[in-house]
Amino acid sequence: MKRISLVILVLVTTLSLKAQFIVNSNGIDLASTTTLSTNGDWVNTGTFTNNGILILKDSWTNQGTYIPGNGKIILDYDVNHSFNHNNQAVGSLAKRGIGSATLITNTQVLDSLLLENGIILTNADTLLVANSAIVNANNGSYVSGYLTHLGNGNKYFPIGNGSSAFPVTLTQVIGVAPKVTASIETFPAGYTAGAGIDSLLNNFPVAWRINASAQTDTASYIRFQFPDNAVAFPSVAVAARAVSGNQFEGMGKRNLISNNGNTTLTSYSKGLKGLFTIAAGFSGNFETDSLALVTFYNNTGAVTWTKDANWLSGNVNTWQGITQTGNSITAITLDAANITGSMPSEIADILSLTTLNVADNNINSIPDFSGLTALTSLNVSNNNLDFASLEPNVSLGAVVNYSNQKPISLNLGDTVLVNVGTDYTFVSTVGGTQNNYAIKRNNVLVNEGANSTFFIDAINRDNMGRYEADITNSLVPNLTLRTLPVDILAVASIDGRMLISANEAASAGVVELFRITESGAYDTAQVNIINTTGNYTFNNVILADYILLAKPNEQVHTQSIPTYNGNTIFWEEAEAVVLNNSVDGLDIIANAKPGASEGNGILGGFLEEDDGIDDARIERTSRIKGAGVTARRTQGTSRGKDVVYILVGYTVTDDEGNFNFPNLPQGDYRLNMQYPGNPMDSTSFIDFTIGVGREAEVQVAATVFDGKITVRERIVTGIFEAAEFKANVFPNPVVETIQIEFEDVSNKREMVLLDFNGNRLKQQQAPEKQNALNVNDLKSGTYLLQIKEGAVLKKIVRVVIQ
Repeated sequence: MKRISLVILVLVTTLSLKAQFIVNSNGIDLASTTTLSTNGDWVNTGTFTNNGILILKDSWTNQGTYIPGNGKIILDYDVNHSFNHNNQAVGSLAKRGIGSATLITNTQVLDSLLLENGIILTNADTLLVANSAIVNANNGSYVSGYLTHLGNGNKYFPIGNGSSAFPVTLTQVIGVAPKVTASIETFPAGYTAGAGIDSLLNNFPVAWRINASAQTDTASYIRFQFPDNAVAFPSVAVAARAVSGNQFEGMGKRNLISNNGNTTLTSYSKGLKGLFTIAAGFSGNFETDSLALVTFYNNTGAVTWTKDANWLSGNVNTWQGITQTGNSITAITLDAANITGSMPSEIADILSLTTLNVADNNINSIPDFSGLTALTSLNVSNNNLDFASLEPNVSLGAVVNYSNQKPISLNLGDTVLVNVGTDYTFVSTVGGTQNNYAIKRNNVLVNEGANSTFFIDAINRDNMGRYEADITNSLVPNLTLRTLPVDILAVASIDGRMLISANEAASAGVVELFRITESGAYDTAQVNIINTTGNYTFNNVILADYILLAKPNEQVHTQSIPTYNGNTIFWEEAEAVVLNNSVDGLDIIANAKPGASEGNGILGGFLEEDDGIDDARIERTSRIKGAGVTARRTQGTSRGKDVVYILVGYTVTDDEGNFNFPNLPQGDYRLNMQYPGNPMDSTSFIDFTIGVGREAEVQVAATVFDGKITVRERIVTGIFEAAEFKANVFPNPVVETIQIEFEDVSNKREMVLLDFNGNRLKQQQAPEKQNALNVNDLKSGTYLLQIKEGAVLKKIVRVVIQ
């Protein structure tokens, strides 16, 4: 097959083919700078590739293959001609000349449709525009018949009835690959006025028919254009939509604009599919406004609102926070109503609104309210708005209050962990076109300007920290937005083994990682269970200073006790791990448990700390479990030498914070409690003596206070009875009353009941042989009953109250 190639030999080439009938059976390639103009009917039976301009003066019939390329077809018809493109696409299509162009088959325009003069008649076929631009449409050039748009967005249909242009625009078409067709029909007979319509304008000549390929496709408002002389009463004109029962229902109007002999009416209600016309009626549409409120409610938390009485159940005028005046919604007052999320654009379409107060909520975006001419007060203060929402509303001036917006989340969470040495970019972008960002690390400015990002190079202990941004906007005065702070922290790993001797690994146990703090208890950062070969690994450890505590399983390793790194049982002596990079091979050898003691002495007590509850009726302490406790006995030394302490007992506090050392021999001891970060208060009762008789048992109460462990009291509680002194105490345990029997009477005898902190709870004379002490008002527990004769302690009995 022969192919004709039309190429550029100079800057522009213009070719003209003149004949009464042109047949192209060969291939034609029209170059990008070539214009081909024809006179005479043209039948294309070959392959036509168009990257230039094809001007048709007469009919066109495409029986071959047309490749649109980047080319344009111009229908320059002085008289009526047909255009039969055989259901194929064109790139750009232009209509010139006063003659009409009749489409014989469906035609798709890929790039642009240019209407300069004359009418395109589609009859039963369709001119389909695929996301293309339509330009220069006017009263003298439009589409008469079916015009179809593909895609989302605003869609302009320059259609007419053969006598005049009646364009229609659908705003905000939304769907999945929507396909919308519009055409003009003669005003239908037999219809009557429905809701929102005073009367039909029977002299109005046309109706618009709009169809969509999918029932789920939607659109916003519709703009109808018609000649000024097409309707007798333009001031009361409103949009109308056909409903069942051969009625037209009012869609109201948002505006009515007359310009250059044409009137444009924008509907108040939304619409997409159906039969539409112009009628005389009411500008507003109460149903549309109430549906806007429903959308607002459903989109912003609904059931979590705290001010929603009667919403969606009663009449709109009974909905909490809504003011209805006549048939219009004039005020929305829903401040501090726990509203969360985005306020829909439909709220800004309630043209009758004068007051909108949604302050003190959690709204993160609002629409543009600047078009509401009736609005006198807009209060959106103390929400979660960014500058993208506020910029369009600044033009309202004093009408709007946008102060004190809440911190904005960057959706990074509270903490971002980054492997040490890795680069990281902190992004603090919020909505707005004229933002200025002041980025801070640990409250120190590190970057300022229009750039919302900050590059953290090879993150380490020096450049990690708490990042946040203060944001201002040149268009929105007197407001600084702040982002929620984010801790961007470098992390590394620590690994090693737990050993029970220099050559033997532990097979069961845990290793605890404590972060060293400036004051108070160290933070327990992680707890890791060792494997059967004693290995442990801590991953994602934030760079800081740490100590480690290896705790062998006491059932498996019965002769080993918890030990800190540095192989010590005391946290004060542990070797701090200064973590700047990952640490490997940090082994800990557990200390051996001391041998069993042989004696009759007992050391017991508990460890507690302030729980922060400030109420005189409630104990303000809570017990500490799992704290290591040691009892060390002093060893005699030569004069002038330091005292040597020998470990004789190690235990941990139980779930109630209690500990106990039995079988201690007589001697001097020192008590130590291991609660990392809280040293023992050396000025308190940490040294004690185990003696005989009533001094054989020592009970202590220790409290974590002001960053130290203070032994508040030392109570000697050994069971004791002086020789030749007889007293019988019963029942024990007791519920309500303790009975005390003596051999004789004495007016010098008294009973004193103490708790284990040494607090005196009851004191009572006991002159008779049979005496009673009421304990019904005391809580269950263990107490000490002292019996004195002439101020001399004669007996101590431990009493249990149930």
